[in-house]
Amino acid sequence: MILHDSYTKQQDVSGEAWGTQGERREVKCVLIVDDEPDHRLVLRTMLEGCGYDCEEAQDGMEALDVLGKADVHVVLTDLQMPRMNGVQLVKHVASHATFKSIPVILVTSQTPDLIPSFDERKKIFTILSKPYEWPRVLTAVAKAIEGAARTSREISLAVS
Repeated sequence: MILHDSYTKQQDVSGEAWGTQGERREVKCVLIVDDEPDHRLVLRTMLEGCGYDCEEAQDGMEALDVLGKADVHVVLTDLQMPRMNGVQLVKHVASHATFKSIPVILVTSQTPDLIPSFDERKKIFTILSKPYEWPRVLTAVAKAIEGAARTSREISLAVS
């Protein structure tokens, strides 16, 4: 499976990009949520270099505002942040009618067992640890987007 390559970075104003075989594809958007500006910059640089669009938020409250305005395909959020942490953001996204289909990837420098309950874990697409392992981040983002697209297709087929 090819995640992305240098050819997919070419964008136009319609929100699409050219793939390696000349086909047009929609550019997917990742919302990066972290209270550390340097962490957001590193993630943005890596993801944009792989052909993704990125939005940023410094905490969960700001992330909810961005979700209401942007066409986000996956959320990549830190666990510990002021005002609204990553687990609280996951709960809000999972319970919101419009956002609940958006996969959330939780990133933490702590051990994943600090997430309080099994119920909260079910709402998280995956948990990644810091420091970032770039192949894992890219694979998680690609799989989250692929899984969300597959679920949307299955729902639309069931409704048809």
